[in-house]
Amino acid sequence: MPVEVESIPLRFLENIPAYDAQRCLFDIWQANNGYDSPDMLEMANELILLSTPYTHELPEMLSLGRNSLAAKVLGADWRDEAIKRGEAEALGSGYNALIEGQEPIYEWVRYKASVAGRETELIYTRALFLFKTKAGLPYVATMAKCVDFSQKFAPLTSQDLQMNPLKSPRTSNLPLLGSDGTPIVTHLESDP
Repeated sequence: MPVEVESIPLRFLENIPAYDAQRCLFDIWQANNGYDSPDMLEMANELILLSTPYTHELPEMLSLGRNSLAAKVLGADWRDEAIKRGEAEALGSGYNALIEGQEPIYEWVRYKASVAGRETELIYTRALFLFKTKAGLPYVATMAKCVDFSQKFAPLTSQDLQMNPLKSPRTSNLPLLGSDGTPIVTHLESDP
């Protein structure tokens, strides 16, 4: 299955260190009774803001922070790609639970997809919050934190090995790259 989502009890989010960005967002939500705050501006580049979902599809994206996990690894079109691959219901389950319960949702997600032509597995936690503007309009703020990230490469062929590695399309960009071409430092795997 390309997407697995499991709930994590909210107490785990409450007990992570206060300097952690997901915990900071939780503290802002709690201190302001669910209303947004100027304090959120400091973490805007790490957030995904979404409309409130009314179906089991993924909610519409309002803003994608350029340093958010989705932007760095999956790209700006991650939502549309997830819908095309039939993953909307699995990924959208937390958003729907958030709207129904009005309380933050903390989840563990395992996501497998092809990113920049590489088989990618991303394991992350995501914290979902239902915020309201001062006018009372609801929206969802999401912050994800990478737990593990790996990309697998197909085995090199004899043709690949004969080429200059700096010019071979198979070996010229061996660092793990996010959707925007930014290197992501983790570990490399190759198929046996």
